[in-house]
Amino acid sequence: METNRQINEKILTQSIIRSGNPDKICKLGTMFHLGKGVEQNYSKARIIYKIAADKGHGDSLYNLASMYIFGEGVEKNYDTARELYEKASQVGVVDAMLKLSEIYEEGIGCTIDYEKAYSFCKQALDKGNVSALTGLAMMYKNGHGVTQNMEKAIKLLKKSVQKKDDHAMYLLAKMYKNGDCVEQNEKRAIILYKMAVDLGNSFAMNELASIFVTYEKSKHPSVQDNYVTARNLYERAIALGNNDALYNLTILCGCTLFDTEYYEKLHKLVLNGGDVRSTFELSLMYQRGHGFVKDYAKSLELFEHNVQLNDTNSMNELAIMYLLGQGTQKNEIKCVELLEKAVTLGDTNALCNLANYYLHNGDPSQQSKARQLLEKSVELGEHKCLYMLANICDQGKGGDVDYKTAFDLYQKAVSIGDARAMNSLAIMYGSGHGVDVDYEKAKNLLEMSIEMGNPLAMYNLAFAYEQGFGVQQDYSKARELYEKASEHGETQSMLRLSEIYEQGKGIPVDSMKATEWQEKADKFMTEPK
Repeated sequence: METNRQINEKILTQSIIRSGNPDKICKLGTMFHLGKGVEQNYSKARIIYKIAADKGHGDSLYNLASMYIFGEGVEKNYDTARELYEKASQVGVVDAMLKLSEIYEEGIGCTIDYEKAYSFCKQALDKGNVSALTGLAMMYKNGHGVTQNMEKAIKLLKKSVQKKDDHAMYLLAKMYKNGDCVEQNEKRAIILYKMAVDLGNSFAMNELASIFVTYEKSKHPSVQDNYVTARNLYERAIALGNNDALYNLTILCGCTLFDTEYYEKLHKLVLNGGDVRSTFELSLMYQRGHGFVKDYAKSLELFEHNVQLNDTNSMNELAIMYLLGQGTQKNEIKCVELLEKAVTLGDTNALCNLANYYLHNGDPSQQSKARQLLEKSVELGEHKCLYMLANICDQGKGGDVDYKTAFDLYQKAVSIGDARAMNSLAIMYGSGHGVDVDYEKAKNLLEMSIEMGNPLAMYNLAFAYEQGFGVQQDYSKARELYEKASEHGETQSMLRLSEIYEQGKGIPVDSMKATEWQEKADKFMTEPK
């Protein structure tokens, strides 16, 4: 049985359609399209728009085209959308001309055609549209449909700014901020961003907020005040539907601490925003207990939500939660399923994680799988797998020992700053595995790795100094490095220190300190990690 509201909607609809007035019919379509005063209904909106569009009504043609391009109540169809936009432009709808310019410039559902993009932009400009002036400026900047001319681009953008076009303000501000085609000038950028913000430009709000986030203390007396200002700007942009601002706000909240109530607000903002990246970051906050009480169940729920949207980052994190039993029962089968799904979606990080699982799941027969996955990952350019593959070639896991391949891979990993690879390559030079012995290179690599905070490298160089292996024996340097490694929890270093004090290597025998270091090592090895 129909409700009073449904009966009234039906009477209103029939009355307006019978009137034959295309303006009124278009407004009715918009009511159903946006859910203003009536229940939102894309199907009804499309039918109503079409009635007016068939009469050549420009705004109805434009709105109907937009429904096809965004897939609102109908399957996406770029060809149909383009045809409708062209019909709308022919009856003078400037927004349709601008949309067609965008479609042809970016190749949305068609081949890029800069000449057509320029033509439609020029048509809109001839009708006095300021946005077209900004679009034309960017065409000159990028050389799309016209000869590239930076000077003319800047001149046109400044003209658009004078005409109060907020998008031109935003674009010019970004150019001044980055020193793109103009001399870098952050102060001028901020002025332009603020002008655009005052006119309601959400992109400018997002960029200006990011400037406040990155301010150093030397530039502003209160960083926390900057964070609050940034937070408020992000919120304004979010209210205008800017999901980049939502993501940036989530990142900000993950890097600093606000009051508990604000994190509850953030949770609602993220859920309402429907942005996968923001949901992922929120999940991490629950997982780590940042801003919230640590809650694996909520983290699991949010990751699960993202997995349904084919977010591979969430698949990787959720797989680890199933592997460790965080917020759920341990389930290695689900862990592998999630990683394999991420791999099929082209995620190289999942290749690494799956390989790591096969390496450490206690089944040596699966190490060959790990090796194959790592080889594939490295072929695809996943640099973080260089060390892992080098290491298993070095140790002969999942196949024969291959020092040459290990050496080449370690070198590549060293070139991108992998401290572990520096340590392993040093051992190769020190032992002569696959390469001529070179103690000097070994020492230099260990020192590089130590500078990056690698405790294993600290231990290895300390051991070399203790034994006089490739370096002049120096108990003092050995002790210093062992102590430094111990601060990072390196238990072998603690045991070596115990022996040094017990045997009096380079120092008087000290049984008390020897016992102390032994107990530290024992305690550290038995404490749950």
